[in-house]
Amino acid sequence: MIRALFLLVLFSCNGPGQSLPVDALDYTEIESPTGWRLRVYGDGGGSISHEQLPTYHLHYPCQTFPAPHLRQRPKTCASAPESTACNRATYYSALRDSSFSCACAGAGWTNELMVLAIDRMDEAVEAGGSEKSCRMLRRRWLGK
Repeated sequence: MIRALFLLVLFSCNGPGQSLPVDALDYTEIESPTGWRLRVYGDGGGSISHEQLPTYHLHYPCQTFPAPHLRQRPKTCASAPESTACNRATYYSALRDSSFSCACAGAGWTNELMVLAIDRMDEAVEAGGSEKSCRMLRRRWLGK
């Protein structure tokens, strides 16, 4: 009887289950078919690079990007790219030590994050210590 009462008190005090918080080490990585790769961490920081310019990349400070996209997988996900407009998204959870990849995550929210990254290049911390990375990546984005 006492044991049952103890368990009743213990479980009633816990409250409803809560979702896992986004950890600073969690990330979402977006790869576009045009060669861009954007990684956004749980703290809102991130990095951007392009496959044709492997020596140039930029790092963004914390809270540059919104983090809600890290909390859940996309509602639509094709196992294989259906067209060249598909962006690949990979989600990594540090707490679970697991990742989930979506070959075609849709272009809406992924393109919004890419445009935000390009718009905020001036806020990025240069990985190479110069402005050349920013200039080269911006020129690549503009197609020059």
